[in-house]
Amino acid sequence: MTLQPGVLAVKYRKYIYLVLAIVAAAISAGGVFLYLLDLEARTKLDMEYTDVLVARTTIPANEKIEGDMLEVIEIPLAYAHKEAGQSKEGFVGSIARTTIYEGEQVLPGKIVVPGDTADDFLYTLKTGKRALAIAVSEVSGVGGLLAPGNHVDVIATWEVTSEYYTKIIIQNVKVLAINRNYDPLKFKEVTEQANTVTLEVLPEVAPQLALAAQRGTIHLMLRPSGDDRIIPATPWHFGNF
Repeated sequence: MTLQPGVLAVKYRKYIYLVLAIVAAAISAGGVFLYLLDLEARTKLDMEYTDVLVARTTIPANEKIEGDMLEVIEIPLAYAHKEAGQSKEGFVGSIARTTIYEGEQVLPGKIVVPGDTADDFLYTLKTGKRALAIAVSEVSGVGGLLAPGNHVDVIATWEVTSEYYTKIIIQNVKVLAINRNYDPLKFKEVTEQANTVTLEVLPEVAPQLALAAQRGTIHLMLRPSGDDRIIPATPWHFGNF
């Protein structure tokens, strides 16, 4: 059966309209897409960005922070914490005070630098050092004039076959704590007599100090602020006097 031209035009007209509608929708969608791209580009130009330091991986509390645990990224200034670090400097080698989660901005309050804070006694110790407490009296403890943060020399006196020897065995060691107090600011309010002094010492000299405290007597000498000189230490015994 042969269709007349008018019938064919009616039959295919709806398909033509459909194609035209699809083309129009595509053009419209493309226009919206181009508009959004242009809007995004203009927004980026108008928006201020800044560098922030973030954790590349989750860092557990009390973990030493290594360089590969951190990275610097660029984010909109509006989303950057005002205290966030902007470089790794000052953060690598520190210790995480609390857990820092992956992608989290790293803040100074989240880390501690060993030896630079009295917020927690654990963090007052420098890397490679140990805390060792010795018993003191008012006399051996410099008359109660010591405070956390001071530096002292340690004199040991001991007896060998009825002769007495004395020697400066350790020099320029830091006082970490007096009794249980390790905060220099709060210590100013304390009036109790010192019974123990905790010193920051190297592991290799700790046994020497412990033995001297156990087998002899210990006296501390307060050093002037800023004086870090090490002098020759010669033993003295009763025959020298």
